[in-house]
Amino acid sequence: MMRFLPIAALAMVVPTVATAAPQRIVSLNLCADELLLRLAQPGQVASVTWLARDERQSTVANLAGGIPANGGAVEEILAARPDLVIAGTYTTRTTVRLLRLAGLEVLELPPPTTLEESREAIRTVAARIGAQERGEALLLDLNEKFAGAASVQAPIRTAVIGAYGFPTGPGSLLDDLIGRAGFTNIVRVQDENREFSLEDALLLRPQALIIDAEPGGGPALASEIVHHPALRKLAADIAIVSLPSRLWTCPGPQLGTAVDVLRRAAEGIHRRQRGY
Repeated sequence: MMRFLPIAALAMVVPTVATAAPQRIVSLNLCADELLLRLAQPGQVASVTWLARDERQSTVANLAGGIPANGGAVEEILAARPDLVIAGTYTTRTTVRLLRLAGLEVLELPPPTTLEESREAIRTVAARIGAQERGEALLLDLNEKFAGAASVQAPIRTAVIGAYGFPTGPGSLLDDLIGRAGFTNIVRVQDENREFSLEDALLLRPQALIIDAEPGGGPALASEIVHHPALRKLAADIAIVSLPSRLWTCPGPQLGTAVDVLRRAAEGIHRRQRGY
């Protein structure tokens, strides 16, 4: 069982913060994992979260092998002797607070809600770890994937169904992406005093439902909605588009993959509407 170190002792085991490119970076957040593993030089990453190795959630599982994984505990972070920690603004808050009290540099990344915020996260991490060239290459790749993403046809009315079967409104990265791929999110106003259910979404008469699931994958909470009685009655009129959340949660080239999946789905819906 791990023993917790007193705050006064923490400063004795961490290095002095430097402004040069860090050489032992630790990540405490999956999105930080993905950016770090794509941008950092070999040997520059001291530890990533255990989520980075999970192919169901991570887009860099192939890059995470062989790199020590952490569970976000302050003791294991300190044991890695990092000169930079990258964290999310809503994750491992106690660990982040203790690391800062110990004098360690922590770079926090807010969850992106737009494509531009995703680009900014790439720029921020690349600049701090001394990987500006790799960052620019990643941005160029992302921009090329989004070139011409906007649909010239009428937007398809859609509702986005998250992992627990409830629709998602505006203000998310996925909401930005679907607009670029030819969809429009019809779930705009939600009553803060109650959950906005699938039935509520269906009353808005969507042409499509985007669900957090693997295309052709196994059972999942989101994909189970296709068996909902209310939806079965409307199955002929509503297209189901499966899009796993690992493609649209974090900044990176996978966003281009997500918008490509959505664009092709939109084209298929328009073809069916035209009768061929």
